[in-house]
Amino acid sequence: MDVIEVGISQMHENPATRRVTGVVTLLTAGRHIVLHCQTEYPADGRNRAALVQDALRQLSRMPEYRHMDRPLRCRLVAA
Repeated sequence: MDVIEVGISQMHENPATRRVTGVVTLLTAGRHIVLHCQTEYPADGRNRAALVQDALRQLSRMPEYRHMDRPLRCRLVAA
């Protein structure tokens, strides 16, 4: 799957719980995928990257992607 665009919105950081939440949008050639994500603060402070990583984790658990002939690999084709 080639990801054309990645968007993050409604990102909230909660220092009390050390978690970050947000909505990650992935645009591919044939789909517009919206995922609600939450994860712990990463040690390196890259909260946006952590949300995208959580979105890809969720995507890999979805049956329509898990049972594809080839393994799920996402590649960003445009920046």
